Amino acid sequence: MHKKLLRSAVYNSIWSSSVKASAEKYGVDYTELLNVCHQSDIPIPGPKYHLALVSGQDVTKLRAKLPTSANKFILVKDKNVIATRQHDKQILDPNEIKRQFEFLNDPIKVQKISNALDKAIQRKNWPITPEVKAYKISVKQWKNAEHSRNQYHYNYEQTQSPKFVNELSKRGMQRACRLLNRLVNVLKWAGAKVGTDLSVKIDQDEITYEIKEDQDQVPHQIIKQEQKELSKYEEEREKYDWVTRPQIRKYDHPYNGHLRIRFVVSGKYKRFVKDTSNAPLEEQLPEIIMAFYRTYIETKNEREKLEAEERARKEEEHRRELCHHQIDEEKKRVVALINEVKDYRLANDMRDYIDAIEDTDIDPAKISWMRSIANWIDPLISGDDQYLEKRVHGDSDEKKAEYLGEDNLKHSSFYII
Repeated sequence: MHKKLLRSAVYNSIWSSSVKASAEKYGVDYTELLNVCHQSDIPIPGPKYHLALVSGQDVTKLRAKLPTSANKFILVKDKNVIATRQHDKQILDPNEIKRQFEFLNDPIKVQKISNALDKAIQRKNWPITPEVKAYKISVKQWKNAEHSRNQYHYNYEQTQSPKFVNELSKRGMQRACRLLNRLVNVLKWAGAKVGTDLSVKIDQDEITYEIKEDQDQVPHQIIKQEQKELSKYEEEREKYDWVTRPQIRKYDHPYNGHLRIRFVVSGKYKRFVKDTSNAPLEEQLPEIIMAFYRTYIETKNEREKLEAEERARKEEEHRRELCHHQIDEEKKRVVALINEVKDYRLANDMRDYIDAIEDTDIDPAKISWMRSIANWIDPLISGDDQYLEKRVHGDSDEKKAEYLGEDNLKHSSFYII
C-alpha cells in the first residue's frame, strides 16, 4: 500500500528535522523514503546543515531550494508493505531464477548467477567497490576540468567524458552510483569482469549499456537576464525595424529523478529496465542482471556473425589471390615454354648451318666448338661449357642477350627480322 504525500510538505519536514524523523512522522520506511526523495529530486540536507540546525544557528543560507517538478505528490510504501517485500526477498525461488536464465544454455553460469542474486537479496550493507570508487573519482576530476576550462578558457586536451555523466543530474548521479555499486558486486559474483570505467565484460564480449535520467517538460520560467533582453527589445523595436526578438526557449527540461538502464547491441537499443511505481531499479536486480545476460547473448551472436563474415571475406580474398597467383604462374610457364622452343629452333638452325659448312676448309676444332654451343643452347641436351654458365632456356631473349653482352636487343643476334 502506498502513501500519497505532498512533495513540498516532505521537503519542509526533512529540512526542519531529518529524513529519519520524517519517515517516523509519515509512517514509512526510512530507506524507502530516502530512495523516493532521490527519485523525485527532493534535496537531502547534509551533516553540516544538521549540525547547524541542532546548535540553533541560522540555516537559511545552508538550505537548498526545492527544484520545480510537474509532480506535486510522491508515493511512498508504508512500513507494512516494506516488511512484506523484505520477507519476499528472503524466499526468492532459485529454481525460478534458473528457469529464467535457461536461454544461456550454460548450467554452470546459471548457477553462478543464481548464487549471486541470492547473495544480493540477503545483503543489507553494500560497501563501495574499487570500480565504483574509481568511477566517482573520474567523474569528479572531469567536472573539475570542465569547470576550469569554462572559467579560464584553458586549451585542455580533449578527453572522453566518463560514462553517464551527461545523462544524469547531481542527485541522479548519486543514486546511479549506489545502484551501480550493487550491480558491480552481483556481476562480479556471477563471473563477469567490471572495469574502473564501469565497462562490463562477460566472457569475451563487452556489454554496452547506458544509465539515463528522465526529464520533464515544463514551461520555461523567464530569468532576470532574459527579462532585461526582452525589455531592451521592446524599447529598441519602436526605434529600429531591424531589431530581432531574443531567442528564449518555451520549455525547460528538468531531471525528474526517474532512472532507466538501456542496453545496446551494434548501435541499436534492444531493451531497458526503468523505475516503476511499484519498484525502483534497486529492487529490480534480477531483471537488470537478466537484461545484461540477454544483451550478452545478442552481442555474442552479433560478434560471431561478424567474425564469420570476416572469415568468409578473407577466404574469398585468399581464393582470389591464389587464383591470380596461379594465373601468373601459368603465364610464366607459357613464356618459359616459348623461350625453350626458341632455343630448340635456334640450336637446330645452328646445326643445319654447321652441316652446311662442315665440308669447307673451316678448322675441325671450330666445327666441334660450334656443335658444343648448339648443345649448350638446345634445351633437350642443355650441355655444359667450360666458360659459360648453364643456360636458362626459359629466360627471355632480353636476359639471354644481356648475359652474352648484347644489351641492345634490336641490334643483337637475337633480333630476327
